[in-house]
Amino acid sequence: MDDVLQTELGTEPIILRDTNQSATDDDRLPAADISDELPSDDRLPAADMSNELPDDGSVYGSPTWYWNISRKRLKYFLGIEVARSKHGIFLSQRKYVLDLLAETGMLDCKPVDTPIEQNHRLGLFPDQVPTHKERYQRLVGRLIYLSHTRPDIAYAVSVVSQFMHSPSEAHMDAVTRILRYLKMAPGRGLIFSKNDHLNVEGYTDADWAGSITDRRSTSGYFMFVGGNLVTWRSKKQKVVARSSAEAEFRGMSHGVCELLWLEKLLRDLGFKHKGAMKLHCDNKAAIEIAQNPVQHDRTKHVEIDRHFIKEKLDAGIIMFPFVRSEDQLADALTKAVSNSAFSDSLDNSIKASQTNDKEVQLQ
Repeated sequence: MDDVLQTELGTEPIILRDTNQSATDDDRLPAADISDELPSDDRLPAADMSNELPDDGSVYGSPTWYWNISRKRLKYFLGIEVARSKHGIFLSQRKYVLDLLAETGMLDCKPVDTPIEQNHRLGLFPDQVPTHKERYQRLVGRLIYLSHTRPDIAYAVSVVSQFMHSPSEAHMDAVTRILRYLKMAPGRGLIFSKNDHLNVEGYTDADWAGSITDRRSTSGYFMFVGGNLVTWRSKKQKVVARSSAEAEFRGMSHGVCELLWLEKLLRDLGFKHKGAMKLHCDNKAAIEIAQNPVQHDRTKHVEIDRHFIKEKLDAGIIMFPFVRSEDQLADALTKAVSNSAFSDSLDNSIKASQTNDKEVQLQ
C-alpha cells in the first residue's frame, strides 16, 4: 500500500476510501451518549452558516448556498477532519482517535495489525467474569461513532456491540484490541476521488453460523458509487440460516435493498444510472437460487427474498457477477480474518475503487 497522505498533523497511509454507515444498528447507544463525547469546538458556528442562507427559504435546492458553503473550506466538524487535494477529498478522525487513546491511557500501547483476533470465541457464557458495564458501553459507543470513517473496524465493532448489556472481561479485552489496532494508524480514513463514471456496484458476503451464542450468521456489504466506497454494513442476521446458501442469499437481499436505495438517491439528485447494477457474490448456489424461478425445498425459508430479488433481476435493475472468494472485498465484514487476508481485503478495496497509487499532498 503505497498511498501516503501528508497533512499538517502527520503522515498516515491511506488504506480505504469510504462512507457513512455505522457498523451496527440494533446495539447503538442513544445519540446523546455519543455526542457527549464530542468537544464543543467541533461544531460549526451557527452564525457562519446562517449568513450564507438565501432569503427565499430555498436552502437545500440553492446552488448559491452550496457555493457559499464550499468557499468556507470546511476542515473540522463533529470530530471528522476534512482535507482536500487535486486527487479528492479525504475524511478522517485522527484527533478523535488520539483523544480516545489518551483518555484510555493507551497512547504508548503496543499496536496490532488486525482489529479482532482470528477464530475468536466471543459470546455470552454463564461463568463469564463481568467488567465495568458503563465504561464498556462508553468505549463501544465512541467506537461506533468512529466507524463512520473507519470501515476497517466495522466487523470488530459490530461484534463487541452485541454485549452491551452484559459485558465480560473477554469482551473488554476485545475492545482493547481495537484500540491497539487504532494506535497503528490513527489517521486512516476515507478518500473520495472524481472518476469518469457514476457506476453503482457492491460486494456482499456472509459467514454462516458464525455466532457461537445463537449460531446466527453475519452478513456484510461494501457499496461503491463512481468508484468510491460510500456505504458498508456488518450485521448479524435476525434468524438462523439452515445452510450457507441461505445465509448468503439473505445477505444478497440486504445488498439489493442498499443498491436500490442508492439508485433512488442518485435519481433524486438528477443522475440516472445506466445499465444493471452489479452485486458481486462468491456463492454460486445463492446466485443460482436468485436466477432460478423454480421453487425448491432449500429455498422455501427465503421465499419472499427470492421473489423480491427475482423481480429486480427480470427488470434488468441488478445482476450478480460471481467473484472468487479471495477477491471478495466484504469478507472482512463478516468474520475475523488473518493479517494477510485482512491486508489483501483492504488492498482490493483500493483497486476496486480505483485509488491512484501515488502520494497525495494536501492543500
